[in-house]
Amino acid sequence: MRNLLFLFLSMILAAGCSDRAGANIHTDTSGTGVNTVLQEQISQTEADSAPSEPPAESGSARPQTTEGSADSADYETVDVDLTVLSATMVYSEVYNMLTQPDSYLGRSVRMHGQYTEHHNEMTGKTYYACIILDATACCAQGMEFILTENYVYPQDYPKEGDMVTVAGIYDRYEEDGFPYYTLRDAVLAES
Repeated sequence: MRNLLFLFLSMILAAGCSDRAGANIHTDTSGTGVNTVLQEQISQTEADSAPSEPPAESGSARPQTTEGSADSADYETVDVDLTVLSATMVYSEVYNMLTQPDSYLGRSVRMHGQYTEHHNEMTGKTYYACIILDATACCAQGMEFILTENYVYPQDYPKEGDMVTVAGIYDRYEEDGFPYYTLRDAVLAES
């Protein structure tokens, strides 16, 4: 039920963009698709912020997890840092994460967006998400996250609508026979 609400919300939010975006979709066989451009920009950003480390190869399918990301909850270094990308690139990367999730599984991700939560009265579960808007703020993508056990609800959680930066490990789980994706072992950073 809760997942249907998130799915419904995502479909409504994406519906405004689907006519414009769908008109330009084509198969790119040249190797210079969105994933390649995103990886190049991420690699360049990582190279700029850590000049002692060589940038990841352009087009690499899955960068190596670096120390401080998947093995600890501080996430100073992450595999996919959405906070350093432009609004258009962030929206594109999150779209890729939702449409091609297997290529992101197990990778550490950091993102910035609007906090929202949903309490399912039928199950008693509460779900938490970070909503990311595109550059024109007409479309949004949401990413669910599960904070570490160090956070106590509600005192350690943001207020509905607050801007948050969250980092965690991209993971898959099943509920009611459907697959869902989340950032597990997530932590909140100062926004």
